Amino acid sequence: MCLCCETKSTMPNSTRGVLSAESDIRSAIATVEARLVNLQVLELQARNTLNYVIEQIKEAETQRAELEERLLPINRLPAELLVEIFKRVVEFRDIHDLKELESWTFFLRPILLSHICRRWREVALSTSGLWACIPFTNKSTVSFFLEHSNNSPLDIVNDNPKFPVEDLAGRSTLCLQVALIGVDVFRRQGEISHRDAKSAHIGSLPSDSSTQFPVLEALRLANVSPEIIPPHPIPSLRTLELHFPQKTSVRPDLLKMSKLCAFLSRSPNLEELIFNDAIPVFDVLLRPSTANNDIEDTVILRRDTKLFIRPVLLRELRRLEWDRVPSNFWRFFCFVDVPLLERLEICLERHRTRRWWQSYDGVFAAIDSSPPIEGLPSDAVISFPRLKALSIECLGTDELASAFKRLLFPALRILAIAYTSPSQGELSHPFLPRQESIFREPRLPMLTHLTLSSFELDPENTIIMLKYMQSLEHLTLESCPGAGKVVCLLSGSTCGKPSANSIRSWVCPKLAHIVLCDCSDVQFKCLSKTIRARKVASSQASQHGGFSGTASPANGGPPRELKPLKRRVQQQLVGGTAFTAASCGSPSPTLTPSNGSFIPGWNLHKALMPSPISSVHVEGCSWISQAEATSLRERKWDVTEVVWIP
Repeated sequence: MCLCCETKSTMPNSTRGVLSAESDIRSAIATVEARLVNLQVLELQARNTLNYVIEQIKEAETQRAELEERLLPINRLPAELLVEIFKRVVEFRDIHDLKELESWTFFLRPILLSHICRRWREVALSTSGLWACIPFTNKSTVSFFLEHSNNSPLDIVNDNPKFPVEDLAGRSTLCLQVALIGVDVFRRQGEISHRDAKSAHIGSLPSDSSTQFPVLEALRLANVSPEIIPPHPIPSLRTLELHFPQKTSVRPDLLKMSKLCAFLSRSPNLEELIFNDAIPVFDVLLRPSTANNDIEDTVILRRDTKLFIRPVLLRELRRLEWDRVPSNFWRFFCFVDVPLLERLEICLERHRTRRWWQSYDGVFAAIDSSPPIEGLPSDAVISFPRLKALSIECLGTDELASAFKRLLFPALRILAIAYTSPSQGELSHPFLPRQESIFREPRLPMLTHLTLSSFELDPENTIIMLKYMQSLEHLTLESCPGAGKVVCLLSGSTCGKPSANSIRSWVCPKLAHIVLCDCSDVQFKCLSKTIRARKVASSQASQHGGFSGTASPANGGPPRELKPLKRRVQQQLVGGTAFTAASCGSPSPTLTPSNGSFIPGWNLHKALMPSPISSVHVEGCSWISQAEATSLRERKWDVTEVVWIP
């Protein structure tokens, strides 16, 4: 029997449900993953936004703090003004007072300034001049200061109380390294200071080009002998300043002529020499010689010279400044020849306050208490043929009347004489000595500028002085009692109405510029009278064919012809022999007539009519108002420039 069955193949509902649920789950997972991605993007955006907000908050807080800091006046100062304040904080209060350097806290000032606040630190570290004063403490300090000083000129201070002078020899390597860094990198300026009267050599340097100071331009020595500098040529040195104050407790034997002359011989291109409260001690003698050009023109590769020397030649020296020098400073120019000197600035010390010293054979004594220096001619006269400007500051008139009796200035163009009271607060004005009492040769035919300060002027003596200056163009009177009468006399007559038959006597025919400062006795009527009279005389001379050979009556009438006097020539020497600067050891006499009529540029017998005044400067003159001064330009007196300062 055959049994056939037909069955229907179907999946259970439970299995189908399981498969369907798995697919949905996978789809749901994909959806969730997509959502997670979106959320992560939103999270990233939110975090970026949060970071941005945080940064903005910090920036706003910083700005608020800066604005709050600016409520203080000092924080509102511009960076340029802040730099100037910082410079005043770190600079020497008195560049000549070395006691300040004994406290090493002085060198911490720029570091302290850089730790006050962020802005001050940025300003301090970016200002190279604050780090230019380098102390010799240790290598790290030197390196830090050098790093921030950049290209600023350096002040290298070798004065450490922790290291006695005897130990400097052991530190010569460190000194040498810093000195060479200053020379090779900065190539501009060096300064060496030491508080003790003793000094030690920097040390022996190898003889290569880097140790010959090929690019050093300026050097200042304060209480340090020139012998401390290695004896190598310094061809680029242009400025040398020496500071050696005389003290009662210390013998002034640091700056000896033997050391100084040796150093000067190694500086052939020196253009500016400054003696700042420094007087050399004579320990050398002039070599006996009769040759006219017996001048030392060789480089002395030693720290000092021999006992007998010839004058050292400085061919390029153009300016010499000497502060607090004795009146007989001419002695120095017997040892140093300056043929091309153009500017001489002298501050004369009071009599016996400063003196010359000499040291021979171990004997140290003042020159004024012992015989004269051997080898100096007793009648020596120093001539400066190229000198154009002479500035004189004196603390007393006695020194002024004796300091220049051995000097000649044939080409002088600018002269300034000022009195400075030795006591603060003292308002004394001594009388200006006569021209013949000041200069050996009172006639200055080339002089164009004259400045007189803080002297009481005797009218007669002052006019005589001006008569020695035929080419004078600029006259400046500063705080000079008696200036009023002098201004009146420049009109060719005295104050008041001149008589009808009087003849005007003109001085300074080329005078065109008048400067009056703090001259309380100058009145406008005197000034205007002078300007008008010189303008009228100038116009009359032009109408009669020139400025020479005529004289103008005081009443304004036609000029009267003057006949020149006959010249008398006497071929005699004026007492003493004239030399060029520093030729005391080798005289070269020049013939000069004793009657004084024939020096180059001087014409005694030629009468000149005045030129009109073209500019007037009035400052601090209580008798002249601004309206009066301005009126000078409005009148037809050829006054083109008027300056009035109350």
